[in-house]
This record gives sequence, C-alpha cells and structure tokens, in this order.
Amino acid sequence: FTLSRLYRQILQESDPCSVRRKGCGPEHVGMLDKGNTEHDTIGVLNKLGKVELKNCKITNHNLGGVIVWSVANNTSRILGSLIEECRIGIHLVGEENSTLVIQNTIGKCTTGVKLGIGVKSELSGNLIQENVYGVEAYSCFPLIL
Repeated sequence: FTLSRLYRQILQESDPCSVRRKGCGPEHVGMLDKGNTEHDTIGVLNKLGKVELKNCKITNHNLGGVIVWSVANNTSRILGSLIEECRIGIHLVGEENSTLVIQNTIGKCTTGVKLGIGVKSELSGNLIQENVYGVEAYSCFPLIL
C-alpha cells in the first residue's frame, strides 16, 4: 500500500469525527470526541490543512485518535489534550510535517505517537504512558523533549 492509498481506504471505511482538508484551519478547544470500539473510527483526520486541538479529550477510536497528514510550513498544534484508548493516539505523516505536540496525555493505546517518514515535529512535555509502544519513529527528524 502507498500512503495515499492507505488513507483513501481509511476514509472510505471509517467515520472521522472531524475531517480537514487543504486550506482549512479550524481550532478545536475543549472538544470531547468518544469513538466506538466496535467500528473503525478516527477522531480527527487533518489532511494538508492546519488544525489546532487544545484541551480536547479524544478516546476509543480503532484507527486513530488524531491523524495529521501535513506538508512543509503548515504547522498544526496539539496542546494540553487527553488522547487514550486508540490504536494510534497521534499519527503524524507527510514530508516535513512540523506539528507541535505539547503537554498532552497519551495513554492506553497500542502506539502512543507514530511519526512517519520525513516528519520534523516537536514533542515536548507530553505524558506518554500505558501504551504498548510509546513513540514509533520511521526515517524522521523529530525534536523530542
């Protein structure tokens, strides 16, 4: 599977709570998003847009809590949120994705944070606990503090 084919398949087979595409720039503050573990769901899927999640609670998604598919110079931010009981808590993909992931709690997931090829994101002050895998990184350049 190529990455775009995989995400096309995810979009066809899942029901994201929030989908943002190129040029969109929403801000979610205090959003509560509870998925359904009986079905393949995604909490927030951001494709080539800019998104800010602040003080949100995203739980119980089989495919992923937050997926940010981004490009260079398009900084999304995930701040002070709780993401738990998802297959992948936060998944960052896209060459030179520079999403800021700051002071979140990510737990009880199969993978807490997954970083794809070319990602240059910053992870700072996060509590990543009770996951099978804490952080998975593939050929990328993250700043993890």
